Amino acid sequence: MRNAHSCLLLLLSIAIHAQRPATMDLMPVPRSLQPQNGAFAITSNLTFGVHTPAPDAILLKAVNRFYQAIGRRTGLGFGQEYITAKDSSRSATVQVQVGTSLLPAVGVDESYALTVATDRIVLSAPTTAGALHGLQTLLQLVERQGNGYLVPNIVVADAPRFPWRGLMIDVSRHFIPIDVLQRNLDAMATVKMNVLHLHLTDDQGFRIGSMVFPQLHGAGSHGDYYSQAQMRDLIDHARDRGITIVPEFDMPGHTKSWFAGHPELASAPGPYTPGSPMDASALMGKDGAFGLEAFQSVPLPVMDPTKE
Repeated sequence: MRNAHSCLLLLLSIAIHAQRPATMDLMPVPRSLQPQNGAFAITSNLTFGVHTPAPDAILLKAVNRFYQAIGRRTGLGFGQEYITAKDSSRSATVQVQVGTSLLPAVGVDESYALTVATDRIVLSAPTTAGALHGLQTLLQLVERQGNGYLVPNIVVADAPRFPWRGLMIDVSRHFIPIDVLQRNLDAMATVKMNVLHLHLTDDQGFRIGSMVFPQLHGAGSHGDYYSQAQMRDLIDHARDRGITIVPEFDMPGHTKSWFAGHPELASAPGPYTPGSPMDASALMGKDGAFGLEAFQSVPLPVMDPTKE
């Protein structure tokens, strides 16, 4: 009886799986995906026609990155120069059409439609953000067949389920160089995430330079912080990929790094240095378990709310 039951579950699983539409290994899976017969062949003659109501530098950079990514994958060696607004030919093999050129922001329309036919690819989107996502889907669809590369004919209609699709990175407790953050932004764009939440301050460090209060990063970072020029570059890198950076300044607790340069802000006298406010080993009981009572008894420095 048990074997019969197991066989029934297996058959049911196979039947359910057979009814699911093919996802073409896309991540995330689009809302609607309809495979068609045939394929579009990737050749060195691949050209883009970009159609926007106004000059859209973000979209043109994205198309250029697409060219470079395809070139690396296929070895076809596409040019490295940015496409200009003059490249708007209706005879191009890939047509990108955007209704409104917008900077990335949470809540904008990020939908897109992608149609791949044997002789033409058409990507249309209400805004720049949707077009960026459509290019990522198109890049994921490229596959090798024999000695060449192709994109299977398909019709995709996609839009995000959630307006905020974020990743939080804590650079205060563990400082991360700018180039590593940029690689994370590249990976986020691949899977259509749109918010990088940067945890910039905590007890362990104040990680962004201040021109008004230089002691915040001067005394509170152990020398590991982002200059304003670096942060502007990171914001530009994110914006070009449809990502908004949301900075977090943790307070009134978790502010030991603030007090290193400005002890007058604290509710208890210093001196202070950036770092953990407690010795974690002292919080462990004899049996190795975390001592909640000990944790509750540790005085934690916080901002003094009675000071204007």
